[in-house]
Amino acid sequence: MREQDMPQPLRVLHLEDSPRDAEVVRHKLCAEDVSCEILVVRDQESFEAALIEHPFALILLDYNLPGYDGLSALKHAQLTRPDVPVILISGTVGDEDAVRCLQFGATDYLLKDRLDRLVPAVQRALREAETRRARRQVEEALSQSEARKTAIFDSVLDAIVTMDAAGVVIEFNAAAVRTFGYTKAEAMGRPLADLIIPSRFREKNLDGLARYLATGEGILVGKLVEVIAMRSDGVELPVELTITATGSGPQTIFTGVSRDISARQQAEATLRVERDRAERYLDAPEVILLALDMNGVITLANRYACSILGWTAEELVGRDWIETCVPARLRDTVRQAFRNLLDGDLSLVERPVLTRSGEERLIEWRNTLQRDDAGRVIGTFSSGTDITERKRAVDALRTGEERTRFALQSAKVGIWDLEYTTGVLRWSETLEAQFGLQPGTFGGTFEQWMERIHPEDRQTVVSTLERAANSGAEFSVRYRAIWPDGTVRWLSGVGRIQPGEHGAPLRGVGISLDVTEARSLEAQFHQSQKMEAIGQLAAGVAH
Repeated sequence: MREQDMPQPLRVLHLEDSPRDAEVVRHKLCAEDVSCEILVVRDQESFEAALIEHPFALILLDYNLPGYDGLSALKHAQLTRPDVPVILISGTVGDEDAVRCLQFGATDYLLKDRLDRLVPAVQRALREAETRRARRQVEEALSQSEARKTAIFDSVLDAIVTMDAAGVVIEFNAAAVRTFGYTKAEAMGRPLADLIIPSRFREKNLDGLARYLATGEGILVGKLVEVIAMRSDGVELPVELTITATGSGPQTIFTGVSRDISARQQAEATLRVERDRAERYLDAPEVILLALDMNGVITLANRYACSILGWTAEELVGRDWIETCVPARLRDTVRQAFRNLLDGDLSLVERPVLTRSGEERLIEWRNTLQRDDAGRVIGTFSSGTDITERKRAVDALRTGEERTRFALQSAKVGIWDLEYTTGVLRWSETLEAQFGLQPGTFGGTFEQWMERIHPEDRQTVVSTLERAANSGAEFSVRYRAIWPDGTVRWLSGVGRIQPGEHGAPLRGVGISLDVTEARSLEAQFHQSQKMEAIGQLAAGVAH
């Protein structure tokens, strides 16, 4: 047999001043095949020292000792080794003294002339000691478990309240104290409904409790719900609640875990306001707002974008933008442009989009990159302006201007434009040719124009322009232009001066026509008329 498997001897401390009595006790224990080690001490000093220095499973005390009685020894043993059972042995002990010894913690007492009861008394004492140790271990384990449970309960942020089948509070953690305003002492033993349930809900709560106890079914048990609770001051608050039930019938225990969600609801209300405001901002302007992830998948499209494209937001979100809304002929080009955009190319671009009906609309795009908190690119955000109609209008205007310019050039009509605020004068190529200049060589100022007008006609031109500036009416003027080589040409012009807000001239525009040949023909016509008149006069005189 291994040493650790062999039964350990019973260690006994025996306080006895009589060697004969001590030997009798040893003989009685050994006679019953009790393996024991007995330490016999005979005075107070050695007894108290032995209690400190050595572990014992049993203490035997002689009740009557010279200078140190058994009762005093019992009290000291209880203080020093409270777990070790004590049996008192005496030659004569009265019932009153025996009761006192038992009251002070003795397990048993024996008379020296009745030591045949020693072994059974020892065995009973050891069993009771073992029972006490086991009970204490259980109690300590329960106490530790309760302490751990309390620590856990009090460390969590959620309020934990437990009630029995009668609805009475049997647990109330620290978070519940903070949430509902009752101390644990105030809450324990009181009906839960009276504490935290508003009066208008109490009857319904009690009905639900009774129904669960009767049927095992309840509308709240095992579910996460939002309900209204009440604080000790009567203030109501929204809580998120889950209830679990253990046991059945009258032994049912209900544990509710609740969380004050007032702040969350307030935050959610703020977020809803901000979201609604953001959606209004997104939907208010007549601008396409479009967000794509790194793969070009649509993550956001505002209401205006949907109206232009002919899709709902729910239909667009999650779709590939290029495959859905870009004409097939341009998809490869746009995919490359999207990659360039992710690499940082934020150029302003004009590209057509394809609507659900198959129509193409021209959009002017401004782009930016979306980044996460770490600064990594996670997608793009673009704003687009539908310039389809503007483009058509510009093209039509450009076509009209080209036609007008062709017509004016064909008719050799020059055009001028004078900005009074800057003094800049612009001439068309035809007007430059009317002054004998090469295209693009006119200096572009009013003074340079005056220098190229015949000195005798300058005042006429200036006066005409001043009258037109004051009246805002159209004007016409005929004057001579001097070419760089000295050639004189007659020009005829019409125009209008646009007044500004306070009446000062703002802008002047007009056209010019070279009338040199027409004026020569006119002079010839007048000369022929004059010669005809002279001939008629001469004929009359001769007659």
